[in-house]
Amino acid sequence: MLLRLLNPVLGIVWLMVGAAMLVTDWRRGIPTFYFPIAGRPISLGWLALALAGYNFARWWSVHRWLASRRALDEAESRRRHQRPAHFQQRPLQEPDPNFIFTDQPPDREP
Repeated sequence: MLLRLLNPVLGIVWLMVGAAMLVTDWRRGIPTFYFPIAGRPISLGWLALALAGYNFARWWSVHRWLASRRALDEAESRRRHQRPAHFQQRPLQEPDPNFIFTDQPPDREP
C-alpha cells in the first residue's frame, strides 16, 4: 500500500520543487540553478517538472496495470466457478439394459 503512494507523493514533491525554481528564476530574471545548452542557461526547474511527469506517468501505468490485473483475476474466478456446458446435468433417462454391466452375467450352458 505504501509503495502505491510513493510515485504520486514524489510527483507532487518534484512538481513543487520545479514550480518554486521556475517562479524564483522568473522573478530574478536569470536562473539560479541551471545547466547550459547551446550557450543558454536552462533552469533545473524544467528537469524537476520532467521528473514530476515521470512519477505521475509511472503511478498511472501501475494503477492501470493493477486494475486490468484485478479484472483478469475476477474473470478467471468467475470462469472457474461456472460449470461448462458439457458438465451440465442431463435429464434422467431409463438406462439401456444392453449396457448395464454391473449385474452378474447369466449362466451360460454349454
